[in-house]
Amino acid sequence: PLNQITPENVGKLERVWSFHTGDLPGDRPGAQNKYASENTPLKIGDTLYACTGKNMVVAVNAATGQVKWRFDPGVDDAAIPYTAACRGVSYYVVPSVAATDPCATRIIWGTLDARIVAVDARTGQRCQGFGQNGQVNTAEGMGPTVPGMISEYGVPKKTVSLVPFFALAGTVTGSVLWGWIADVYGRKASILLSAVMFVGTSICGAMPRISSGCWSKAASA
Repeated sequence: PLNQITPENVGKLERVWSFHTGDLPGDRPGAQNKYASENTPLKIGDTLYACTGKNMVVAVNAATGQVKWRFDPGVDDAAIPYTAACRGVSYYVVPSVAATDPCATRIIWGTLDARIVAVDARTGQRCQGFGQNGQVNTAEGMGPTVPGMISEYGVPKKTVSLVPFFALAGTVTGSVLWGWIADVYGRKASILLSAVMFVGTSICGAMPRISSGCWSKAASA
């Protein structure tokens, strides 16, 4: 217990075990100098859950450091932005199911390529009832992004387009609560970051928890 550690004895602590994720870029072109260790492990019972720079998740025995399972979501190096990092995972207990049922407890996290993934906390197997094959692609309908997106997504005069909110319903099914794309004027897109958006010559408003769509008005040229 932590209350056994005091200012007087903390200097006598010794390392019990260490763990290496094995998730380093090596000689992969374009991946060097892009990895960061930003993960905060999550301890549930006697298991420690950690994620790596490329969003792999590893479950280890908290007492021994032995690997229980490892899951690799298959994130491509091309999806790495300024750095490859994962800051942690979430643990979820499905209500009203037997503890021994598949995916009764889940590890859920997001990936660098805009997916939400759910696996069985005990086995590391995909939760098939969550989204499609245990994952949800939150980039659906968002269109491509390219380097220099501030320039690409700038809205020039008389060119307005509206990109939707994307809402996810729950941790059990991973179904999309709602999503839509408003009328598009011109080629370039703007990202909707809040409930009300003013873009160029257009105004768009929406409430994050409803699916009635977005009202919008384009000003006269």
